[in-house]
Amino acid sequence: MEQIKKILLLLITFFQGGLSTSYCMEFFENRMDLSLGSDRIDNHSIASSDELYQNFENDLISEFGDDLSISEQVVNHQVNAVSVAIIEGDKIHQYHQYGFRDKGKTLPANENTTFHVASMSKFLAGLAMAEAERQGILDSQKPVKDYADIYSGTTLEKWVSKKFKKDEVDYLDDINVDRLMSHSAGLDMHGIGLTPAGLEKTIKGILLGNFYDWNGVKPMHAPGVVYDYSGGGYTVAEHVLELVTGETYTDWVTQNILNEVGTNDSTLETAHDGMTNLARGCSRGVCVGSVLRTEVKAAGGFIATSYDYAKILRIIMNDGRENKSDLKRVIKKKVIEKVLTASHHIDSSYNSCTSSSDCPQTKTFCVIPSICHEVSFNESCYQNQCVKYLTDSGGWKYGQGVSLSGNIKDDGYHSILEHGGSQTGYKTKFYVDREKQVGIVILVSGDDWKKRGVQRGANTLKAEIFQSFKRNYLD
Repeated sequence: MEQIKKILLLLITFFQGGLSTSYCMEFFENRMDLSLGSDRIDNHSIASSDELYQNFENDLISEFGDDLSISEQVVNHQVNAVSVAIIEGDKIHQYHQYGFRDKGKTLPANENTTFHVASMSKFLAGLAMAEAERQGILDSQKPVKDYADIYSGTTLEKWVSKKFKKDEVDYLDDINVDRLMSHSAGLDMHGIGLTPAGLEKTIKGILLGNFYDWNGVKPMHAPGVVYDYSGGGYTVAEHVLELVTGETYTDWVTQNILNEVGTNDSTLETAHDGMTNLARGCSRGVCVGSVLRTEVKAAGGFIATSYDYAKILRIIMNDGRENKSDLKRVIKKKVIEKVLTASHHIDSSYNSCTSSSDCPQTKTFCVIPSICHEVSFNESCYQNQCVKYLTDSGGWKYGQGVSLSGNIKDDGYHSILEHGGSQTGYKTKFYVDREKQVGIVILVSGDDWKKRGVQRGANTLKAEIFQSFKRNYLD
């Protein structure tokens, strides 16, 4: 019955002009093998979890109708592939793939299919920087200008000397890795992106300027006063890590984070056409030529399965352990605490507190000693100190590579972790509720498109899947 429903839906979409003839032929030739389960999940015998997933999987709501399945929406939104992993408790209970991983739609997505996770790479970068600090290799509070002095003649030293002029030189005292990783260093350049082979962006090109980014990464204002999303700032941090470790970011993070976690199918290696398991970023039957790639990694260079990414999140939810009953921490507690610490305004009072009512809500600023005025400066009690959060436009706080929200748990850190990602051909999202002990990773290969002014494609499908997750797992 489900197969008949898919056929009817496909035919209706085709006659409405939404699908090409070649797409329909490929669909039928592959016998609509649009959904593959996986025996890799940690405990597939839990019936309630299976039933819950089925409800979630078939509860998508969109302009195409209600109670639609992920498989149906892959067709409706004309994206190539989707991968979903669900964490419940301390297990990855569900791991499923939909659609196809190749351009010709002859190879179904499977449990080994990887995706560019785009800006979700930043959470991995946050863990890496925190681990480097735990090992005593990196000082996240040291101004980057001090590292530039130590490593003279490097791109970092040239960036510091060339991009900060006049009063901007004073900003360098407060630009450190913590500020870079929390998007509070006052730097520009929102994203890095993917490019064809031969046109890859490099650390030097991004920081100092290149064909794509003429001016390089520049200061916009004083650090520590505003949240400004900056992939360029992450590239500065990546460069610092490579300088202090003497290794490439890929090698050091693979050895110290990915190998420890056991991400078997995921990689920081640069994408190439020989990666047959890499889902191609196709939409509406149109695919880019060669695989797009990036040589910089911290801001958006991680390639992963949703299962491997969920393993990282599960370990964070388990306080650093593979399973809650384990004694050994795969990721050390100090590292987790570092990435989950929300960034704050540089002028926070840091008064001792037990609740936010103990904290000042205004602050006096003086232009000169004789001219002062009082402004709103709402502080909150966070880890027994009064701080003013730096938040994005949606009110989310930001730690080290992760957005934070929700209640403060007994461990002193926010309960909800989230990050999204968007690159050409890939739209991604993860969401974890540490209080409810549930999480999701959504990876989509495809882009956005419009029909009669209505937004469709990868981001819309990602949002539909997430809303179904909220209805079925969180509400």
